[in-house]
Amino acid sequence: MAKLKLNEFKKFLSSLQETELRAELQKRLNKLSQVQEFYAQELILKSERKIVLQGYKDKIYKQFWTSKVNPPVPSNAAVRKLISDFEKIAVSNYELI
Repeated sequence: MAKLKLNEFKKFLSSLQETELRAELQKRLNKLSQVQEFYAQELILKSERKIVLQGYKDKIYKQFWTSKVNPPVPSNAAVRKLISDFEKIAVSNYELI
């Protein structure tokens, strides 16, 4: 399957009527959980976004620090996945940094 280019996507969007565009957005929102999470972050209050950000911070922190005497070696893949997951839903680059 060929990857869709940004210019092709822009042409597709510009060819749609407003009602068709709204229907397309609703369809994508219902199918993709990342889109749901992104818009949830976009539409919630800043204080609630901080709670989600803190949750991701806590998960990353737990990869490095535990209450055990011999903590496990942190999994780089797990940390990268957590960062990648947050990057997909982050509203601003400041939160991501």
